[in-house]
Amino acid sequence: MMATRIKNKIAICNNCVNRVDLDYEVLPLQTLETFNTRLHEMEKNYQLFRHFNETRELKVGSYYFREDASMRRWYASYDKKPTNPTLYRYDEIIDYKLREDGDTITEGGLGRALVGGLLFGGVGAITGAITGRKKTKKEVRTLDISITLNNVYRNNITVNILPFSCKSGSWAYNQAMQNAQKLLEFLHTITSKATPQTQLEITPVSSVDEIIKFKDLMDKGIITQAEFEQKKKQILGL
Repeated sequence: MMATRIKNKIAICNNCVNRVDLDYEVLPLQTLETFNTRLHEMEKNYQLFRHFNETRELKVGSYYFREDASMRRWYASYDKKPTNPTLYRYDEIIDYKLREDGDTITEGGLGRALVGGLLFGGVGAITGAITGRKKTKKEVRTLDISITLNNVYRNNITVNILPFSCKSGSWAYNQAMQNAQKLLEFLHTITSKATPQTQLEITPVSSVDEIIKFKDLMDKGIITQAEFEQKKKQILGL
């Protein structure tokens, strides 16, 4: 069986590695204790994910972004149908930046307005911000959005939006900018919903158990979908 080595050269089976949803560059830094802690946390994450009701979906680059507005959670996954992706709270997004060839074009984050470009002004607003700051280049090699997270196990998600280098202002470039705009709006909406009451909030195991109990009641037809959603909001304090 194939294995991956963590700190102190301890071998972990790849089945367990897949369950922790960690970047491979982070894995070698994990002790056996922290790895087991992460496994336990992902088991709790799975119980929440079972009741994740997608209210919004966005496909940008290689990632699928999905949000559950009632749960106030979101995730980003390479898989179209992930089995247990890490669910992030709204307030775990510290900031996000749209970068062209490594230079920041526009950025935003928790409790901050988007700066450097107009968020809802369409592609022209962002490209206009680029032109205003510097001379537009003939060829663009990279365009990405970097998301900084306040999370022990993953502190960054980088979404590559431009699949190949192309001329600025070309059809491919403008399509990439449209995708960038959609993701910026997604992130802006999430961070604008984060309130001081949700910061550092951690859903306790007892709350997860309560949600599961009411979900089972709904599945058995004892309560309605609307009653379940209302109970879930009460449990999560929404």
